[in-house]
Amino acid sequence: MRKLLTILASFLSLNANNANELYKKAIEFESKGDSKNALIYYKMAAQKALENEQTRTDHISNLDKNQNLQKDSTHSIWQQTTQTTNLKYSQNNRIIKAENNKENNYNIFHLEPYKVNYLLPITYSSISNSDRKHTETKFQLSLKKAMFDNLFGLDETFYLGYTQISWWQIAKESSPFRESNYQPEIFVDFPFKFDNFETLKSAQIGILHDSNGKSGKDSRSWNRVYLRSVFEYGNFSLAPRVWYRIKDNKDDNPDITNYKGNADIEISYNLNNMRFIATIANNLHFDKTNKGFFQFDFLFPIFNSGFYGYLQYFNGYAQSLIDYDKHESRVGAGFVFFIR
Repeated sequence: MRKLLTILASFLSLNANNANELYKKAIEFESKGDSKNALIYYKMAAQKALENEQTRTDHISNLDKNQNLQKDSTHSIWQQTTQTTNLKYSQNNRIIKAENNKENNYNIFHLEPYKVNYLLPITYSSISNSDRKHTETKFQLSLKKAMFDNLFGLDETFYLGYTQISWWQIAKESSPFRESNYQPEIFVDFPFKFDNFETLKSAQIGILHDSNGKSGKDSRSWNRVYLRSVFEYGNFSLAPRVWYRIKDNKDDNPDITNYKGNADIEISYNLNNMRFIATIANNLHFDKTNKGFFQFDFLFPIFNSGFYGYLQYFNGYAQSLIDYDKHESRVGAGFVFFIR
């Protein structure tokens, strides 16, 4: 466009100079008294001036047409680009919605794994009597569901959680369930993002109910408020938890904290798709009444099947509510069917 304007200006300047030269020539003839030639050159100068004006008008008209064509072309390109962008955006939205619908079809309740979900077909316990054999099946089901987000403006999430642990006497006649512990809870998860302290990832505060659903002398239950934090450093994870027991008018097991303590800590390490977890609890009584438990979990991939094998070792008190005051050692092998 700039080049075209330059050419036009040069052309108009040349034509204007020609008209001026004719006009000067006419004045020269008139000064000499040659009226005839002076009149001829005046007419030629006037005619040239009119031609220049027409040429200028035509060029301006052509420029306007070219500009309009360029505008139309630019507008057309912009429209095509916009239509293409909108089409891609619409297609992406459809893809995202389809993926979300696909996820919703598989998980209509939006449930997530909470703790480790496992099945140990065979475990061996150090405790045995007329009502139970050493070997039994043990499994744990643990899920959570997000309920609300960011009510306090801290990017926190409110969850409902449920964990069930069952011990199944498959070696006995009629294969009864010896014990099941039910642990519904509600908790709030606060994520942390500190530039100067990146190892602290989150904290949770919650209320946990724990019972075995039995009545009479076999009834066991208690409630507690807990505070848990999660620290991560590389492949290491550290999760200390402290709790306060809520007093109950009807207390089936008033001394359970003497065996389970008022705190525990979970230490986890990931190595080549394997996970090592150690959980330690203690009542912090530094005398002969010191009690607690130690549990070790080992999760490992089974070749390339997508399944994980699982080994568990427990030693101490309060693995189950019914036996909270009995010392027990247990080892088991099985697999994980949901991994958090």
